[in-house]
Amino acid sequence: MTLEESLARAERDLSAIWEAFHGQVTSLGDKTVLLLGYTSVALEHYEAIVFLARNQLFGSALALARSAYEIMWRAGWANAYATPEQLRKILNDKFDFPSAANVVEDLDRAYGTGAFFQDIHKSSWKHLNSYTHTGKNQLIARMTATDVEANYSAYEKVFVLDAARICAGMTAILTLKAHGRLESASQIERILLG
Repeated sequence: MTLEESLARAERDLSAIWEAFHGQVTSLGDKTVLLLGYTSVALEHYEAIVFLARNQLFGSALALARSAYEIMWRAGWANAYATPEQLRKILNDKFDFPSAANVVEDLDRAYGTGAFFQDIHKSSWKHLNSYTHTGKNQLIARMTATDVEANYSAYEKVFVLDAARICAGMTAILTLKAHGRLESASQIERILLG
């Protein structure tokens, strides 16, 4: 898929995911506030990544990708494991989540996904950190053979759009399922698979 095709799909899917996500929600107390907040921020980050990519600001788009993963993982962990007291602490910035490696292990156990989240973590976490913390991946992509200018590969450009789309979509699916909106969740699943 070309970059332009990825951008067109990202813009189309973002709009469709927002549309499927909007609707009535039954309150689950603090869990509702948390999950709706996580999903809203995940979708906003996705929109920002698309905007940045559309404007050729790939370093910033790639730096934001890690946040999309973390939101998805934290939303899933909080939904499956957080006690009411932990939910309140999360909402008040008084909670320390387990390490990312432990969170993804917990997610695979809670959602019966084999090693899905662990495999994503193993294959992407170091790269995501490198982009976010201006490490090797970010620095090398700032140089061409003759000049200091952005030089991100086609793979990196398409990857950031796809990763943000999947993370935001999966966060929305989790929130919708937690609130019993299964048809809307299925609609977003179809969008992600399309």
